[in-house]
Order: sequence, then structure tokens, then C-alpha cells
Amino acid sequence: VLAGGRILEEQYWNGGSPTSTQDIASCQKSIVSTLIGCAVDRQLLSIDDPASKYLPPGWTNATPEEEAAITIRQLLSMTSGLDQQTLKLVAPPGTKWQYNTTAYQKLRTVIEKAASGEIQPITREWLFDPIGVSDLSAWLPREGNGPFALDATGARLWALAMTARDMARVGLLVQRKGRWGDRVVVPETWFAQALVPSQKMNNHYGFLWWLVNDQPPIPSDTVAALGALDQKIYVCPSLDAVVTRQGAAAGQATEAGSGFDLEVLSRLVAARR
Repeated sequence: VLAGGRILEEQYWNGGSPTSTQDIASCQKSIVSTLIGCAVDRQLLSIDDPASKYLPPGWTNATPEEEAAITIRQLLSMTSGLDQQTLKLVAPPGTKWQYNTTAYQKLRTVIEKAASGEIQPITREWLFDPIGVSDLSAWLPREGNGPFALDATGARLWALAMTARDMARVGLLVQRKGRWGDRVVVPETWFAQALVPSQKMNNHYGFLWWLVNDQPPIPSDTVAALGALDQKIYVCPSLDAVVTRQGAAAGQATEAGSGFDLEVLSRLVAARR
């Protein structure tokens, strides 16, 4: 728990420590969103580009014509129209919101192609090194052949392992609207797009960030990176607070949001009053 940019409370259990890393699951989505913002700032891509401009034919199981119609914006906003299990088109792009991890994972390759590099050094140069993320935090391909390791096209899915403190640095960057000290790491204009509803079907979702915009008493400017089994980064600018959490599920074993969110955020509000 950070307040005013400083650690207010920090606890670990079951052998955990400040140097422990864990696969942060879908919290990585919000970090990839931030990397897309960096790529836009570097004029390497536009979010309205077709994803196929940066991906090889057959990156989905849709027809070539259907595949070509999907944009980076739609991957960012979960409106690609693709089915998560099959990666076949089940709705016209931009018309249906559906949480889709396997479609999202294509954005890593988009970034690599646009920047002519690999995701780990790109992430370090653009984001992690400027904000002081430790070398313990790193991308790695998921092992095995199951649905959490390969998508329906056979493409390998990737994990991002981080320490809780490193997750908090990402939260602080977002709270500071992309600035780290005197340096602009990510343009404020990116967060102005990423942290508001990105489509009309789900007003709690931006560009790979969850939005808490109508759940009193939680401040309406609260945003979150939410991962399976309660991996969390909460950013509450009006409370000047950032909270991270990782480990086994606190209760429900969900893919992203859970009852833990309202519980911890309500307690944070009460503590800051």
C-alpha cells in the first residue's frame, strides 16, 4: 500500500518477500496498453491500423477478409469480435465487448513488429528502466501445450513475472499521468484515452484497464489492472494511493475482477478518510 508515493504498509506471507516474483496474469494487459501508448508516441503505429499490418496471415482462425478488418484499437478495447477459445469471428469487429485474453496476446507481437525488436528489451527501454523496475521483473513464454500456454492457432502465450514493488511503480506512473520525476515516460494524452470507456458496451473498460466509475464509495477516478487469482494493481489518484496484491486467489478464482476488489478499495477509502 502506497500513499503519497511512499510505502505505507507492506506484508508478505508463506515465504514471500520484496524480491519474490509472480506471473501477474492479466495485469500484464495494462502494461501492454502502456507500451502501445509509447509506440504511438514514437510514431511506430496508429491504434486504428489493422492488426494484420503487423501480424502474419493466420493470426486468427477467421477468414482473411475478417482478419484484415480487426484493428489495434479493437484488440485494446476487447471488441475484436473473436471468440477466445477458437479465435474465429463471432461478431463484427467493434460491435461486441467480450473479454478475450488470447486475442489480446497478439498485441505483444504487434509491438515487436512495429519496433523491430523483442518484448523484453522493448519493455525495459521504454518503460521499466525509466521508472526503476528491477531486473527481477521479466517476460517469459508460458510452458506446456495447454490452453494457458497455446492459443487456437498454436501461437505461444506469454507471461509477465513481477515483484509487488515493481507493480507499484507501474501504478505510480499511471497516477502521475506518465511522468517520472522530470521525465515524460508516457504522454499524458495516452492515459486520457486509455483510462476512459473505450467503447459503448462496457463503461468499466478502457484500453486494457478496468475503470471504477460508478461504484460509490470508491472514487470515480480509480483504475485497476486485474489479473486471474487476484493479481492486482489499484490506482486511486484522488486518494493519492496505489495498492498492489499478488499470490493465490483471496476467494473466488476469477479471470480478472473479483469480490476482493470492492472489499479492499472500500477499506482503503475508509482508511484515508
